[in-house]
Amino acid sequence: MGKIVSMFVGLFANLLGLRSRVITMTPVKAADILQNWVYDRQRQTRNSLIASFMQALDEGVFRPGSQVCVALFKGRYILLDGWHRLMAIMETGVTIPVTLTVFRCDTIDQVHRLYITFDNTTSGIRNKADLFVALYGHKVVGNMPRKTVGKLISAATVISNFFSQHIVRVTTHNIALVLGCAKKFLKSMQQFILVLKNQTGALRRETLLSAPVLAVALATMEWASTMAKKYWKGVAHNGICDAGDPRTAFREFLIELQSVRRNAFNQRKGTTSYTPREISHIAAWCWNAFYNGERIYKIDVSAAATKTPIHIAGTPFQYSRDSKWFSKAMSKYGLGEERLQRVKKYADRGATSHGKQKSSSKAEARVKVDASIKMS
Repeated sequence: MGKIVSMFVGLFANLLGLRSRVITMTPVKAADILQNWVYDRQRQTRNSLIASFMQALDEGVFRPGSQVCVALFKGRYILLDGWHRLMAIMETGVTIPVTLTVFRCDTIDQVHRLYITFDNTTSGIRNKADLFVALYGHKVVGNMPRKTVGKLISAATVISNFFSQHIVRVTTHNIALVLGCAKKFLKSMQQFILVLKNQTGALRRETLLSAPVLAVALATMEWASTMAKKYWKGVAHNGICDAGDPRTAFREFLIELQSVRRNAFNQRKGTTSYTPREISHIAAWCWNAFYNGERIYKIDVSAAATKTPIHIAGTPFQYSRDSKWFSKAMSKYGLGEERLQRVKKYADRGATSHGKQKSSSKAEARVKVDASIKMS
């Protein structure tokens, strides 16, 4: 007789067992579970995560059979994983099959230890480049390194969210749409990589490939290729001697930004750092000056966040997001009017202020980008 091995080892060696089955999760059933199967150590719910699941349900890209996990301890069911998804099902009114997995626990410590196995960052999650290759194949990527493909997808995510910090808070679950958008910009990405070839000097390649900068670069390469190649070559290689050239000003800004203590592109860490959206705003502003033949001698940004749309000359992003021109141009990329209205809706639901009483005194949001400029 061979050695009988327990189905559970290590921390869960004494777990009494588990069972899984597919059930039809209705909004009513979801509400009942949320009310009665409460785990008293559950993390605080996040509006952005609920909104992203709501968007996935409405767009029909929510994974059927998604696993909802509960513990059964002393005859009581405790919801361990699935809180945000069930709230999204309840709020959208969508009925969908889910896999309900029940762990029969002998002790409350087992319940707690089970909980920490969910939603951690050590579970080998597939990266974006792997998903891209799985969908489109190795041939499409060619010799482009996986890391660079990941940069392309990150920039495509910014573009697909229309450069909106408000919308970006809702991480879209429609990964096929983002990957499809990235594929549309693949040729522009390849051209941009050629522009950066043999780049040397203080400005790092990684800085130009960061999502907030790359998203603006791809938009310009896609719709204003000739001027864009000239512009980004000047930024990347410092081949411009004219102090009033916008390329020089933007290059110097990026060099200063990347030298800030800690990562300048990591939100507001450091003494002179900016949000990704602010960096995109400045990148677009310098490109617009170059496109329109304007002079910039120094960028002196003292701004906080801005909610105004980012306009990029020579691209559909020069138009209002509500215009028919913008909608028509972006529909080719799966980002037409219907998409815009949906993401706006779920961005509002995902706001941290959702469900909270608004203050009677409303502070007006202003854009404040100070610069010393002279027009030619």
